[in-house]
Amino acid sequence: MIKLLTGIFFLFSTFSLSAQTRIYSCSYYGEKAKMTRMDICLENNSFAFGLSDDSRAITIVDKIMEEVGLPRNFLVVECPEIENCKAVNYLAKTGSLRYIVYDDKFLRTLDTASATATDYWGSISIMAHEIGHHLCGHTLDSIGSRPDKELEADAFSGFIMYKLGASLDQAQAVFKAMTDLYGDATIVSTHPPLRNRLAAIRSGWNNGWSSNYRQQQNKNERPVLASWDDIAMELYNDAYLLNKTAKHKEAALKASTAIHLKKDFADAYVQRGLAEANLLQTTEALKTLDSALTIDPSLTIARAYKGRAYTNAKSYSFAEFEFILAMKKDSAHPVAWAERALLRNTQGLYDKAIKDAETALDLGYQDVHIPLGVIGYAYFKKKKYTEATYFFAQALEYNPIDEFSSKWGQQAYKLMKAQQKKPKAGVKK
Repeated sequence: MIKLLTGIFFLFSTFSLSAQTRIYSCSYYGEKAKMTRMDICLENNSFAFGLSDDSRAITIVDKIMEEVGLPRNFLVVECPEIENCKAVNYLAKTGSLRYIVYDDKFLRTLDTASATATDYWGSISIMAHEIGHHLCGHTLDSIGSRPDKELEADAFSGFIMYKLGASLDQAQAVFKAMTDLYGDATIVSTHPPLRNRLAAIRSGWNNGWSSNYRQQQNKNERPVLASWDDIAMELYNDAYLLNKTAKHKEAALKASTAIHLKKDFADAYVQRGLAEANLLQTTEALKTLDSALTIDPSLTIARAYKGRAYTNAKSYSFAEFEFILAMKKDSAHPVAWAERALLRNTQGLYDKAIKDAETALDLGYQDVHIPLGVIGYAYFKKKKYTEATYFFAQALEYNPIDEFSSKWGQQAYKLMKAQQKKPKAGVKK
């Protein structure tokens, strides 16, 4: 449960935020977004502590950076026993420093398990993934790993692997080995399923092929042709990312093409239904989401998005019914709670909206800024501007480009300051 820190104003971003020391990271597989110095082997407040003298790791990183034609403007830090590799951004009042933090034993274990111990393709793939996080700007916010970020980093890794001479099998081998070694530990809300990541690697690898001038000289070199299911998966990944960035028309088109290629692709129906709901195409959205449920009745998220479609159409009783069905199916599904929180705010049921949004956060809702924005808006409508300012600021900490929280947060901040200046009853000016 979120606790309001009474009497302290957290003024972030557009609300005159003061600088704070933070550490954010994106990892190869599921890890928390916020870390301490100890977590990344930076004990004793020393940036130099833990700097890698492993020539193999440095050689791999520099080889990747040479391929993209950029200098290495981050530090490489060995951090034993974390069983992971992370792209880390350390933010302080004096500025920021970026790191690639790795467990050498973890890398070598995956090299061996993926049968790439002699040429290090496993290590190269993982390091390229983390470098991709830095180059894509994924460590510049406070959100940490998210499925859309991971797919972008995977595609970059596939691109680099082709450029350095790896086959597609070699580029994908480390994922399969990691699943065999770590099993359920790789299945987390912050990272996509294996099939999605393999599709992203394939997409990046084929992009590397298409950009390589050598193909003009070597007629025997061809991209690895994907099956229709593989192409459908790549299109689904595209639709997922487009919905995340509010490009709903493009998302609907990509998802529709994926469905055309794979008729029983329930997840693609969900993405198209979400896009249609956000485009206020209520009838189409409901039909699409019903198709998803026909294919897979266990898809609670499809029910939740039906609730959104009805909410957008102001059919609140129907929306409520869908959320009841969704929570009956899976009472611990964070999307259902987050979507119902949006309905509660629309209905003017602000206390219930706050409760539902807090539940979504407690259940691990991925896009943290959304329920935080819901809570901020509920407090704003309740004319509790200090609380509203706090939660809008928190939303912007997690997503600095959240237009909703930025707009309403600025209004809440102005009204909060006006309240503070207003004389109390019985007090003369």
